[in-house]
Amino acid sequence: MEKITLSIPTEVNENDIDLYRTLRTKLELAVGDKKVVTVSSSLSGEGKTTVSLNLARSLSYIGKKVLFLDGNLKDSDIIKRYQLNEPVKGLNSYLHGESNIENIICYSDKINLSLILCEKSSPSSTELLDSELFRKLIIQLRNEYDYVIIDTPALEKAIDAIIIARESDCVIMVVEENRVNQADVKKNLELLKEAQSHVLGIVMNKVQNI
Repeated sequence: MEKITLSIPTEVNENDIDLYRTLRTKLELAVGDKKVVTVSSSLSGEGKTTVSLNLARSLSYIGKKVLFLDGNLKDSDIIKRYQLNEPVKGLNSYLHGESNIENIICYSDKINLSLILCEKSSPSSTELLDSELFRKLIIQLRNEYDYVIIDTPALEKAIDAIIIARESDCVIMVVEENRVNQADVKKNLELLKEAQSHVLGIVMNKVQNI
């Protein structure tokens, strides 16, 4: 099948590049043989998609074979954000049994970085993710890539993030400074732990006066 090449614009300034390098290094040291990493947040708009995409890109820069998986079947905006006009078969069509795994993987313009996008929203996202097809997808990607970085819907939206985290090796929580209260972050961390997810750590995002 002909693969679509996606151009991912740079969303980090020079000051942030070192921060992503540090996050990448800490992930490598902490994860060990853990390869499937879920990135989530309490609320929409905290920056988890930007963090997960740039983390995936940073890992690819050091020669790691990386796949970014858009796991937001609720309201993903990645295709719109990057103005992709070509038709894409993605996670939704795979989980509905309309495409195989090979046909939903897109190449990016970055060496070593591939993507699986979510081409449309689905009202039955929870059932689609809590399925044998999704588990089969994660198993195959785990065998083929050095890292799989999964962007999920916010925990406020649905239980989808918990289901995805359950199939992952570890979770990174993105928290926007001065937006989410500490009690909500703690509650969501407990939800992840109750699902037997390994929370690797928290990334404080949009921090002022570093």
